[in-house]
Amino acid sequence: MSITLGEKLRQAREAHGLSISQVAEQTRISALYLGYIENDDFRNLPGGIFNKGFVKSFAKAVGLDEQEALHDYAQLI
Repeated sequence: MSITLGEKLRQAREAHGLSISQVAEQTRISALYLGYIENDDFRNLPGGIFNKGFVKSFAKAVGLDEQEALHDYAQLI
């Protein structure tokens, strides 16, 4: 079973001991949007380039490869 982008981000965030609120503060992305990303629920995000920016910033904040995260996101849309 393959791990989803949202799961990867959540696991990395938890491994760094960060809360959603802490990542939201660091990235300036709404905690609500970060929760949607962790749940792979991209329909509730603004869309387009904003989503890519959110994924990239989230990945960077939790120590994941940004380009790999964007690649995973591209596979979902």
